[in-house]
Amino acid sequence: MGPGRTLHRSNQQALLPTVGSPVRQSPGPQGGEGSLMRPYEAMFVLDPAMEESAVQAVINRSTAQVESSGGTVNRVDKWGKRRLAYEIQKKQEGYYVLMTTSAEPATMDELERNLRLADDVIRHKIVRIPDNAGGRTLPPSAIEELMASGRRGDRGERGDRGDRGDRGDRGDRDRDRD
Repeated sequence: MGPGRTLHRSNQQALLPTVGSPVRQSPGPQGGEGSLMRPYEAMFVLDPAMEESAVQAVINRSTAQVESSGGTVNRVDKWGKRRLAYEIQKKQEGYYVLMTTSAEPATMDELERNLRLADDVIRHKIVRIPDNAGGRTLPPSAIEELMASGRRGDRGERGDRGDRGDRGDRGDRDRDRD
């Protein structure tokens, strides 16, 4: 603030925590102890003209960045050269790499920034994997609903479409048109 300017009392109160209010601590989402380590998948497509040593250098650089920030790299899959669905930067192919990690969001933001700035990376996508992705379970209400719908048969509420009546032998329609 400049000289001669004062902070109004209402603004001062907004900056200070009130009595009885929880003081938020890092790193948990609600504050307090705990880690924000989350599972992520990072897919990046590299320039197909790169040599194997250059591809490995990009992978090592990304892995080192995640690990230096306290994250872990669980797996790195090199898919190799694949045909792109559409042309990107006048290229028909790309070298695909899938990296599975556990890291904090800030770490993955920094990795995304570096992948965006790298000239060798054609495309990249980082996705956070939901916590329950490995063992998805349905709530009991959803299971009951599925069981109830199973009693109606495979066709759901409409039944077997018997409301149309007998359609009989319709024959070959092409011959009837002449």
